[in-house]
Amino acid sequence: MKKIYLTIAIALTAVASVVGQNTQANLSEDVIAEMNQVNTPLDFSKLQLEKSPVTNVAKIAGCDTLGTRWAGGNSQNGNMFDLTNTSTVSIQITSFDQCFATTGVADSVYILYKSGTFVGSEATMTAWTLAGQFWMTPTASLVPTAIPVPLTINIPAGGTYGFYITRTGTNYVAYTNGNAQGTAMKTKSGLEFKEGRGIAFPFGSAFGTAPASRIWNGVIHFCSPLITGINGIEINESENVVYPNPSINNVNVSTSVGIDNATANVYDLSGRLVYSQANINNNNFTVNHNLNSGLYVLQVVNAGTVVLNKKISVQ
Repeated sequence: MKKIYLTIAIALTAVASVVGQNTQANLSEDVIAEMNQVNTPLDFSKLQLEKSPVTNVAKIAGCDTLGTRWAGGNSQNGNMFDLTNTSTVSIQITSFDQCFATTGVADSVYILYKSGTFVGSEATMTAWTLAGQFWMTPTASLVPTAIPVPLTINIPAGGTYGFYITRTGTNYVAYTNGNAQGTAMKTKSGLEFKEGRGIAFPFGSAFGTAPASRIWNGVIHFCSPLITGINGIEINESENVVYPNPSINNVNVSTSVGIDNATANVYDLSGRLVYSQANINNNNFTVNHNLNSGLYVLQVVNAGTVVLNKKISVQ
């Protein structure tokens, strides 16, 4: 797996390019607090962060958004927060829109994540994975602005992932003072957003001492493999043949749709993924599910598009 090594030179260059360019008329209370603290610089040369996380779930249809709030009121370089999957299927985080406090200044926006809560890892660089970064110039204050970093971060059913979205130097993201860190603030389509902490770059001072909190301002884009109306939707009947149906240990698929590195997923009727078969490169293939008796949904995903969604019976 490709490793991304961040060096101290990157951080110094980013800070130097923005000193004196903060367009905020008034510094937030967390920024002022940071200025009054003495911080020890971190050695970036010791940091190893992985890009493009390994995943066995294709980018999927059935997507939604969860907006937190964009009232602002406070700011710092970055914000850490938790997302919990309260559903019975995997949820894939695909991108973020960020509300910015500092505008008109170009710098890198970093998106990092970790399995499990961020709590306890606020200053532990090696606990985090770099999902990506983008050099951008936010132009609108307190308006959700897309961060052009495509993500395929899968949160398993019942799982929690921590996220850290941060800028550098004197550039700040917007957030709002909350009630209590870890409080579930919003839930939509099985994705639960929790109040977090303001964090200076990089993995620096944390603001809003627990249980006080800082609420990340922005929009979360996410998808789920559970297709709405899974018991009633069967697509592309004329282009796909699935046989035998009922089956015992395997089922054959014949399709006129072009197949290139497709994935066949089998879900039970609650939407739980029970079998997955990847690297399919033939229009005629066999799914060796070997499942218990019952009703299931066979879904084939090709190039990010669901090309088959068929109920099957296993005897």
